[in-house]
Amino acid sequence: MPQRTQRNDQLLPWITPETEYRKSHLVSLMQYSLSLAEAKAVTGLMYLASLQYEENPNRIVFSSNLKEVSKVTGVTYHYESLRAVLAGLRGKEVTLNYVGKHAEYRERSMNIIAETDIAKQDGMDFTYQFPETIRQQLLEPDYFTLIRLMTVLELSSKYSYAIYEYCKSYIGVGVTEIRTIEGWRGFLCLGNEYPVFAELERNVFKKAKDEINGNPNIEIEIDYKKIRDGKKIGALQFMVKLKARQLSAGTPDGAEQGKIAESLLGLLPEKVQTDKNRELLARYLEHTTAHYCVANIQYTYEHCKQDKAFSSYLAKALQDDWGHELRKRRETDEQFRSMKGGHPRISDLDPVADQVYGQAFDMATETRRQEIRLEMDRKVLSGTIRKNLPLATKIRQTMQYMEVWL
Repeated sequence: MPQRTQRNDQLLPWITPETEYRKSHLVSLMQYSLSLAEAKAVTGLMYLASLQYEENPNRIVFSSNLKEVSKVTGVTYHYESLRAVLAGLRGKEVTLNYVGKHAEYRERSMNIIAETDIAKQDGMDFTYQFPETIRQQLLEPDYFTLIRLMTVLELSSKYSYAIYEYCKSYIGVGVTEIRTIEGWRGFLCLGNEYPVFAELERNVFKKAKDEINGNPNIEIEIDYKKIRDGKKIGALQFMVKLKARQLSAGTPDGAEQGKIAESLLGLLPEKVQTDKNRELLARYLEHTTAHYCVANIQYTYEHCKQDKAFSSYLAKALQDDWGHELRKRRETDEQFRSMKGGHPRISDLDPVADQVYGQAFDMATETRRQEIRLEMDRKVLSGTIRKNLPLATKIRQTMQYMEVWL
């Protein structure tokens, strides 16, 4: 029997309006035979398991309790109700269709939760296991949907939840695939419910649209168009985008925006610190945040192979938010530091820290500055510090590698 792990609730990162989980498409886009409680529990348990899996990638058995599951799902559970949900998940099947090594079509089936071990007490500590195929996708899924955990807490209909996850998976392109009405019936496991399209639209699609669009805590806005097949509605396609208030939340304005754009420009390689890139950054600051821009600048450093292509690569990264995973990782790091202390990653871009370290460098003796310059040259030559970083960033990173923490 696996040994039960006692967990401290304070180790669970706070769920903020920005906290997201990369939920594998193995689960997020499967046929929606789940109840709302089961759907929320799946996301919550996968998120909790991913935190434990990150600490130990060899971990097979995960642990949780009544309080944690209630916290990440927004459902106030009692022993019997959570036990019933876990039992339901042990009976829910996931089916994967794939091509085998001999080019034959194959079907693999498994339950979402393979096994649970529940303590019969008020706190209801329990362990749970996923099938190996799902376990391997907990932390670094091949294909995933970014599920905002605050939205999990807000949605009150299983159809709204299913349509939210489905539409969110298309946020990068803005429109979903065209799916037939029969295809929607199969996806949502409607069976013979709402046989007339007008009923189906009123009770499922319009209801989901109204709930998602009408809740300011849900980050996306959706609409759909009906596609005719002769005289009847034969298919549906959703359009999806971030809400305007989500894009503008926390954004600066006026002179402050200009200062931030100048600060961000200072993170770019010196050869591309141009007026055009200043205008590019200022334009994105009008509807995003400095954190959004910093993450995409850092992503460009990490993935752009040619210095001469940096500007065009950055423009595309900002447009499509290629740095979203990096931004979430930085936010998670910051949450953990606020609870446990510690230093930030030296390689992370930080214009404010660059300024602080620059002032300390200027105030140091000439001998000390020379030591920092020599160490910086060594770090650049070894590849520890990127050669194309601006001087202020290279000075800050060098000083941190020398164990100078300000």
